[in-house]
Amino acid sequence: VVSSVKLDTVAALFLVWALVVVVEIVRNRGDLKKIFKDAMAMFQAMGKMFAGIVALIICAEFFASGLKASGLIDLLINSAQGVGAGMGAMTVILTAIVSLVTFLTGSGVGAYSSFAALAPDVAAGLGGSVEALVTPMQFASGMLRAMSPVAGVIIAVAGAAGVSPMAIVRRTWI
Repeated sequence: VVSSVKLDTVAALFLVWALVVVVEIVRNRGDLKKIFKDAMAMFQAMGKMFAGIVALIICAEFFASGLKASGLIDLLINSAQGVGAGMGAMTVILTAIVSLVTFLTGSGVGAYSSFAALAPDVAAGLGGSVEALVTPMQFASGMLRAMSPVAGVIIAVAGAAGVSPMAIVRRTWI
């Protein structure tokens, strides 16, 4: 709203949290211990959520490091160069892999993080840009997550609507 004000995500979250605490103090006029106990519950929930995300990113990095150490990335780059396939073909291949993994696991973040970590090496080996390689991978991970019947969001929406996950997926395939 005001271009001179710059906030990062952490500062914005903290300011909103503080504003909510003030509103609750005014609204409830009293039991500060209960208000701050309830406010602390938000931080505990965020901690649990972030712990899972950080663990997923660590596992993705470990997976990518394993692929690099096994020589699979070098093999992919050398094979692509050997058959005359460049960045376009490699982008299609990696996007297809991310799509398949996302669909099977229901996790767009996990699949994308695992293979996006390989993008700098692949792009450097083929003389292309990392952005051109990872953008289709990221789009695919987001779209295929909505098409996976085992994705958490699909299961949650299906449960809330009282229908099967496949009924939701049939609508998201479009």
